[in-house]
Amino acid sequence: MLINYKRLFLALVILFLTSSCMRSEVIADISLGKVLPRKSFVKVETIYRATSCKETKEETKEETKEETKEETKEETKEETKEENQTNIQCDYHFLTTTSSGSIIKAYKDKSYILTTGHSCSSKNIRYRPDEQATIDVEIHVFDVRGGKHLTKIIAINEDKDMCMLQVPTFVEEAVKIGYVTPKKGDKIYNLAAPVGVFQKDTVVILEGRYTGPFWGFAMYTVPAIGGSSGSPLFDDNGRLVGIIHSVHRRFHHLSFAPKHQEILNFIEENTSTFD
Repeated sequence: MLINYKRLFLALVILFLTSSCMRSEVIADISLGKVLPRKSFVKVETIYRATSCKETKEETKEETKEETKEETKEETKEETKEENQTNIQCDYHFLTTTSSGSIIKAYKDKSYILTTGHSCSSKNIRYRPDEQATIDVEIHVFDVRGGKHLTKIIAINEDKDMCMLQVPTFVEEAVKIGYVTPKKGDKIYNLAAPVGVFQKDTVVILEGRYTGPFWGFAMYTVPAIGGSSGSPLFDDNGRLVGIIHSVHRRFHHLSFAPKHQEILNFIEENTSTFD
């Protein structure tokens, strides 16, 4: 009888521990969904238009009739005039890229979105029809509710690869800023649109660790690929501590971001209510 009680007690202990672990995992998942600011995430679409214009000359012939009268004699003379007309012919080439971003500051009439510098600049576009071609940049953002908004470029820091956009037609709660630099080994969460994967009410959630400084950047073990550029990085409290701007070419689980303080400085310098 004593043995049976021991077995029953052991079974109850195992059941309690198992139930506790399962309950903790469920609570952690639910809490994570509430902590990460999904509504503040946007997919960024950049349209580059390259305009290449050339002058073309066309020879045109114009016939005119002149009449001369001398007493009773009429003569009609035809003259041919050749003129060179200069025309301008323009060709247009379009390129569209996608990346990620997040609302960093929000006011009553506008929002500021942080993304990467190469998402806003045309300097990294390798294809150009010719050396004289001009490239115009138009950027839209897509929010988690399904809206599309035209943006205005406020500032680009090409050295640190950051860009600040302003959106007057989209006002949503901004992310919370983390003012404490992550420690090596800290758990990090990422909201992103890798390879453009994003749709209404669906945002990709990834995770990894802060590894430390490397190559002058902050390095994370968060998977990334094209489209992840500009995607925000959060700590356990859902506070923004970084944005991915690049990834290791040979190992996509190593991603890089500007240093934490560099991001804070850029935000402070380019989110004014007077813009």
